[in-house]
Amino acid sequence: MDRILAYDDWSDRTPREYLIKGKIVKMSPPEPLLPHTMSSANLYKLFADYLQNSTCMVMPDRTYLRLSKISNEALDKYLDENYRLKKKVENIVPDMMVVCNREYIRISGVCGPPDLVAEVLSASTEREDRYFKKRIYELLGVKEYWLVNYKSKTVEVFLLKDGKYQDGLTYHTYSEDEKSMMYAQELTEILEDIPVSIFPDLVIKPEDIFVNTDLPD
Repeated sequence: MDRILAYDDWSDRTPREYLIKGKIVKMSPPEPLLPHTMSSANLYKLFADYLQNSTCMVMPDRTYLRLSKISNEALDKYLDENYRLKKKVENIVPDMMVVCNREYIRISGVCGPPDLVAEVLSASTEREDRYFKKRIYELLGVKEYWLVNYKSKTVEVFLLKDGKYQDGLTYHTYSEDEKSMMYAQELTEILEDIPVSIFPDLVIKPEDIFVNTDLPD
């Protein structure tokens, strides 16, 4: 019979696993591809550089978001009814979080709603990031949610309004050659620089997120 684990038993395991009702369920894939890791690392650095000397903190990949420590009836109901394993998720691991309430940051992870969350998409986890996790962050009240796609070099940004995420805006990376082929009206309509709603003076260029992500197989 499988042993039921407490959090302390599990805390030294890889965060590529979920702790669900005391049992370990592996994420897929167990290890991300290098472009995924580079995108996450680049994004972390962009926010970390901006947030120096700030009360807000950027949390890198492998940081637990401890849902079991957050009191939220709507979230509890959603997890109970909709998770494909039909068991409540107690901890998840976003690729990056920004947290401005220092009281939420504990030695074991983040124990309250982040202000911004980013997930880097992969083929095996895109549906989970786009639907399941997005709804979790919406119910938690995460103000801004990013879906980062290193294959298409795009970033989708969803902003929370009245408890719901609005339709996402997609920001692209275009080469000068690509821009030279566009009509004047197209150039006025493309979205490149990403304004960060929770920090009005911060703008991020998508190309800075995707540095060193074009790698051979």
